[in-house]
Amino acid sequence: HFLDIHEKWWGKLMPSREDVTWMSENAMIGGSLMNHYGLFMPTIQGQASPEQQQWWLMRALTCKIIGVYGQTELGHGSNVRGLQTVATYDKTTQEFVLNTPTLRSMKWWPGTLGKVATHVLVYAQLKIDDKEYGVHIF
Repeated sequence: HFLDIHEKWWGKLMPSREDVTWMSENAMIGGSLMNHYGLFMPTIQGQASPEQQQWWLMRALTCKIIGVYGQTELGHGSNVRGLQTVATYDKTTQEFVLNTPTLRSMKWWPGTLGKVATHVLVYAQLKIDDKEYGVHIF
C-alpha cells in the first residue's frame, strides 16, 4: 500500500483546520474524493471529540478509510427536516439501530464514493424510548 510509508506519523500528526480546508478545496476541484475530503472529514472535525478526531481523521487523511456523508434520501433529496431514516437506541445492546423504513428513505448520492467508501456518516432521526430527538449523525 503506497500510504504505508507514512505509518511512522500515525497518531503523531493531527491535521489543522487549514490542512483539511486545503484538502477539501483541492478535492472539490478534482472531484473524485470531494465527499471524503469536503464533507466526511470536516464533519468529523466539527462534530467529534478530540479523541475521536485523532482516531478517525488520521485514518481518513491517509485513506485507510474512505468516508461519505449520508444525508440525501431518494424521496426528498437533502431536505434535512424530512429525513425518514431512523436511529433507534436499543438499551439492551446499548447500540443504535438504523432503519430506512421506506424506499423513499433510502440513502442516495450520485457520486462514485457510494461504490468505494468504507465508512459513512449517516444522518437520521434519533428515537429513544419512542421519543424523537431530531436529526443526529451516526
